[in-house]
Amino acid sequence: MAEFAVTSTVKVSDRPLPTPFATHEAVLAIAEALVTDNPFEAAEIAISRKRFTGTYAMHDTSVENCPVSVINITDYDKKTADAWMYVKLETGFRDSVGFDELTDAEAGYPNATSACVTVKVKNDNETFYVAFTNEKIRVYSYEDDSVVTALETWADGKAVLG
Repeated sequence: MAEFAVTSTVKVSDRPLPTPFATHEAVLAIAEALVTDNPFEAAEIAISRKRFTGTYAMHDTSVENCPVSVINITDYDKKTADAWMYVKLETGFRDSVGFDELTDAEAGYPNATSACVTVKVKNDNETFYVAFTNEKIRVYSYEDDSVVTALETWADGKAVLG
């Protein structure tokens, strides 16, 4: 029987952010900047995936000693500035259940938001991805080290990336 032969070695590299992004908008803006700047001089570069998530602690104010409920909300289309506002304003969820959002101190942990925006890059030799989150930049599915060099040079020129 024939054996499999390695024909490719793909890599993953991360760059932690010195100061995490505090908003969904900041993550989206830096991903859009990468597409606009196109430091790879790629034939095709576009945002391929967006995911914005919020975790919120809530309780029913009409019930004494009501247990805290934790709700995770994901917004893939970025309909509003934050996923929680979308749920409160557009779906009527908050009004239908009668719950009130707890402050960070009341919940005992911070209400959290996270974002991940992925850019797909296709050049002459390969297709790879750059993912931006609140805490890091990840480039993955690449083979050529010049991809990381181009991304590092571009990122070094962006104050928000440290």
